[in-house]
Amino acid sequence: MVKVPKNPFLLGGYHSKEYFCDRESKLAGLNNHLHNERNIVLFSWRRMGKSSLIKRFLTEKEESGKVEAIFIDLLASRSVKQAIELIIEAVYQKFGTTEEGFSASFSKLIASLGIRLSFDPISGLPSFSLGLEEVKSHGENLKSIGNFLSGRKKQIVIAIDEFQQIVNYQEGNGEAVFRTFMQEFPNIRFIFSGSHRKVMTSMFSDSNRPFYKSCSLMGLGPISKEKYFPFIQYHFEEDNKSIDNETLELIYEWSRGQTYSIQLLCNRLYGSNHVPSTEAVEKIIEDILEEEAAVFSNYFHLLPKMQWQVLKAISKEGKVSNPLSKEFLTKHHLGAASSVNTALKSLSDKELLAWEEGEYFVHDLIFSRWLERRP
Repeated sequence: MVKVPKNPFLLGGYHSKEYFCDRESKLAGLNNHLHNERNIVLFSWRRMGKSSLIKRFLTEKEESGKVEAIFIDLLASRSVKQAIELIIEAVYQKFGTTEEGFSASFSKLIASLGIRLSFDPISGLPSFSLGLEEVKSHGENLKSIGNFLSGRKKQIVIAIDEFQQIVNYQEGNGEAVFRTFMQEFPNIRFIFSGSHRKVMTSMFSDSNRPFYKSCSLMGLGPISKEKYFPFIQYHFEEDNKSIDNETLELIYEWSRGQTYSIQLLCNRLYGSNHVPSTEAVEKIIEDILEEEAAVFSNYFHLLPKMQWQVLKAISKEGKVSNPLSKEFLTKHHLGAASSVNTALKSLSDKELLAWEEGEYFVHDLIFSRWLERRP
């Protein structure tokens, strides 16, 4: 039996639909794509809840008894080899064991891959890694995994999160390797998700790249107030607390609709001894910014002066459509437009700045809110 969380405003992972707000239209869209045998790309900025959305979708499909799914997060991977190891680990967690130990089919997969197997002396859990001198290519290893999964009786769905990582893999051919993997197994459905919108959309819409026009694209934006406010009110009322619209507006507006920040403020407010109010939320905001100050201050020492100034200027505006305009440059004492343009490109490459619908903004919402208070 799954434990009921002490605080209904979860900050990481997916628990159950009772603690998951809305996204009904996106769930319907995912269902439609899967039913019609289309592979999917889901992209959003970080901390908008895409991973939780995918996990809810996969949980519901598995509960239907018609689907088996595996979820892989590539954020920490730096090579195709590491990505394959993560896939093997996910396959093991899902299908690798029986009461007697490794399943026969998984043991056969291990043998075909030439995997080096070791066990953690404390937890007893296995650790898999490909041999240093693999006979097979990465493509052949993925093909072996695909053959194993295709042997399952149910529909297989592979969800790969932070898929934009493959662009920077040290082998240089990550996109081609995974595109071939998808092509070789048309009976397996893929969901590719990522938090760098520009990279993800380019990967699947650029005619010169392997994944061109291979998947249906879905963007994920903020949850509307009309959906989020009743969700928040319900959980506070379940704890015999009342939260008014003014307090809800402050939470939503300060968070700019970002799912994680809304959850964070609600989590802190719910867990406090304070009556829900704008004053209580403002105190929580102060506490959060103070806690993050030591980390954020380090950026001042790590970034060139111009990049720091540009970040701060954009934070003070919230969103900026033309950071090279004379008005913006003069207002924030930024100097030459050419220097600012160089800083914009560097900050975008570092994913500190994001660009969407013709406007720049600081990717990390809490960092942006901290920066806007800097003199």
